[in-house]
Parts: sequence; C-alpha cells; structure tokens
Amino acid sequence: MRKGHDGVLFCGLGQGIVFALLAVFFIIGVGCSSDGKLEEGLTLSLLKNCTYRVGTSTVRLQEGSLTVGQSINDYFYVGLADAALGDLNGDGKNDGAVILKNSGGGSGMFYELTAMLCEAGGKDSGAGRGGLRQTNSIELGDRVEILTLLLMRGRIIMEMKAHGPDDPSCCPSVKVKRFYILRDGELVETAGDT
Repeated sequence: MRKGHDGVLFCGLGQGIVFALLAVFFIIGVGCSSDGKLEEGLTLSLLKNCTYRVGTSTVRLQEGSLTVGQSINDYFYVGLADAALGDLNGDGKNDGAVILKNSGGGSGMFYELTAMLCEAGGKDSGAGRGGLRQTNSIELGDRVEILTLLLMRGRIIMEMKAHGPDDPSCCPSVKVKRFYILRDGELVETAGDT
C-alpha cells in the first residue's frame, strides 16, 4: 500500500486500474453539458454535471458525484460537497466556487476548493457553448467540515472546521474562516479585509 500525491492510498495494481477506468470513461476537457447557454453564467445544476480536474485525473460528475470501482483496489469517488455562485472574475457573469471531495477507499475523504469561470477565453464546454475554465485547486484537508461557502464581491468566503493538534481524524473542532480571490487567473488565499 502506498500514498498517492494527493494523499489517496492505493494498493498494488489498484492505482493503475483506477486511472485506466478514468482514462476510458473521462478523457474529455473541463466543461459541462447542458441544453442551456452560458450567456448569463453558471448555474448550480451545471456545476453538478461538470468535468473537473481532481489531482491528476479528469472526471465528469453526474448529478453531483462519480463512483468508479467497488473494492479498495479499484474504488474512486468524487462528489460535489458544496458550491456557490457569483461573479469572481468581474465580467458580470456567474462563476462557481466549488468544493469537491474525493476518496480512494478507506476512511479518508479529501476536500479541495476550485473555481469554474465563465469567460470568453476559457476552454470550450464540449457542447459548443465555450467560455468555461477551471482554476487551480486548493487542498482543504482530510475529513474537514464545510460550514459555509459564499462567492460575493469578487471573493470566495469559506468557513470550515479543521483539525486541531489533538483532534482525531473523524472529528475536526477548530473553526476557521478563509478568503480567496482570483489573481492572474489562479485562486489565492487573502486577508479577510481585501
């Protein structure tokens, strides 16, 4: 058993099986599928059915989640833990702040924050409506508890419970509030008064 770069544990050939399955099913660009246009920006429904980069994998969620495999050797889960809409890049269209959770089996559930931007120069959605781009992802931790997620006035505001030095893995107890902005197309943490 070994730990992957993203903290997910893999057993023997399990990693190869997971990546092979993901490659077969999900070799598509970052985007969403919908009958609607992205003229006004993203919706929560679109975010539940987007394709996301998670670690080194690209996965397409269906109604907010994806599960591949059944045993510890080939299991991989990704889910939409929370999402918020608002204008992050200042173009007047809804963008999405997204918290994804993933597990490769076992008790760990790893959380990360990313954003989906609705912009003219973004990667095509795959359905000819274009203008959708995923930013970098920021790791939030294993088995954290998301309390609130807001996207307003060009910044993401997130409250969560993280692990204190004496907390067991199951039970984070330290309430933290974090702020993120878009700088040069990437999410970066910033002070709360910006």
